[in-house]
Amino acid sequence: MYTFDILDSLKGVMQTFALGVHRVLITDKRRSSKHARILTQTDVAMFLSEHIDDFGVNPDWTITQAGLYEEPGAGVLSMFSTETALQGFNKLALNEVSAIAIIDQHGELVGTLSASDVRGVSDEDLADLGLPVMDYLMVLFCFCFYISSADVSTQKRSRIFNHQVVVRSITTVRSALLKMTDVHIHRVWVVDTNNRPRGVISLSDLIHRFGSTTKSVKLRTL
Repeated sequence: MYTFDILDSLKGVMQTFALGVHRVLITDKRRSSKHARILTQTDVAMFLSEHIDDFGVNPDWTITQAGLYEEPGAGVLSMFSTETALQGFNKLALNEVSAIAIIDQHGELVGTLSASDVRGVSDEDLADLGLPVMDYLMVLFCFCFYISSADVSTQKRSRIFNHQVVVRSITTVRSALLKMTDVHIHRVWVVDTNNRPRGVISLSDLIHRFGSTTKSVKLRTL
């Protein structure tokens, strides 16, 4: 794990997070190791959202103007909702990415499969990987909240999975960052007017963009 001292500059941490690292260890050389703590990408994103006007990036630029997305978008790695979770995880591994967009038969975004969605799968759960990906995610959702999938109505399933956090090419940097920090997610899909995924912006991308203009902020201020 990357380690920084509390008196180090935030810029160094942001440069590390821009590489895709999600957490670092913060120590205080003046005190015992008991005062060490973990600093995450989300922690830094929250700090940025609260002080967004203090950095050199104009928060009211669109994501296109800020260089975070380029029209018309190259498209993203995707899978159909009828494919199995195992097929999705295989695509993640083969393409070395952390998330894949789930689309319906019309190409519209209906969900997200992340590498973290396989975390904690035991031998007893392996059969679940053969389920259609949306069914797999429902099983995972129910497991996390200790409820039976049989108790989740079709209407509730729709609300859970069809409300994806997305942005468009005209979305501002400020709005994109707030969308991620409000619900504590690491990425948002960029969709077109037909809700088809055309790109993706991660916290790493945003931190990289802000990191190039970061002032001399000490980690102890976070």
